[in-house]
Amino acid sequence: MRFGAHQTFHIRDSWLYKGLHSVEALESDDTAMVELGIGKNMVGAMKFWMTALDIAENNEAWSLTSLGSTIKKHDPYFELDGTLLLLHYTLATNKTGATAWYWFFNKFSATEFDTESLLVYYEAFVANAIEKKIQESTLKKDINCVIRTYKQPKLGEKVTPETENPSPFSKFQILTEEGKKLRKNKLRADHLPSEIFIYLMHLYWRDFESCAPSMNLEALVEKECSPGLVLGLGLDEMIELIERSENEFKDKYFRFSRTGGYNIIEMNEENAMKALTNYYKANQL
Repeated sequence: MRFGAHQTFHIRDSWLYKGLHSVEALESDDTAMVELGIGKNMVGAMKFWMTALDIAENNEAWSLTSLGSTIKKHDPYFELDGTLLLLHYTLATNKTGATAWYWFFNKFSATEFDTESLLVYYEAFVANAIEKKIQESTLKKDINCVIRTYKQPKLGEKVTPETENPSPFSKFQILTEEGKKLRKNKLRADHLPSEIFIYLMHLYWRDFESCAPSMNLEALVEKECSPGLVLGLGLDEMIELIERSENEFKDKYFRFSRTGGYNIIEMNEENAMKALTNYYKANQL
């Protein structure tokens, strides 16, 4: 598990582009500071975000991941919502590299809360998960960064680097402010492109269902790291997405059946792996 590696900096739009196109600059802090035009602490944050989002990796040298290379080829300016929603999913399921985000979407079930109560629950989770003592100040920075990742700045709020450069994920209003309370909202099913939804199903099936011959629809809604849990989609929304995908693609990517009272999904692995590139081909910029 990882705590505080973001250096208190949430992801910015410009960092996504810079990290994607200048990944080699991350080899040296001094080079990164010059080429990316950011301070030393921000370089550390950039490295965190590139790995937390699965855009880049550092295996002896910095390079793009398969996902990063696909995005660079098809959506280099991060203009498509499907790209951002996929990155949100990879972030929220990254237990070891982005622990606070994983916890917030997979373990924290409240939909209305304040910052103080959020910190209390996060501290309890960390204390139960690991033996090592993590400083409260570090955990508080994690919570504040999670909030800034998803909450839009208020109109009229004092201009700061945070309000001037909001996170690209804030556009989805996953986290909104109502008075002194924060609310975690569901993503609307019609905001999720069908082929991105299918690709998220494939990732979940591959990484968390061990490519089982079939899986229950309920698993896609309720289980840890499932698309439904991460995106806040209930069974009705999930069925809506399944039926929409069936109408668009028949059984090209998966087969859905109702057998013995169970909603069963069988993934077509070869085609489902191509759902992301097919999305980009259908949305060429």
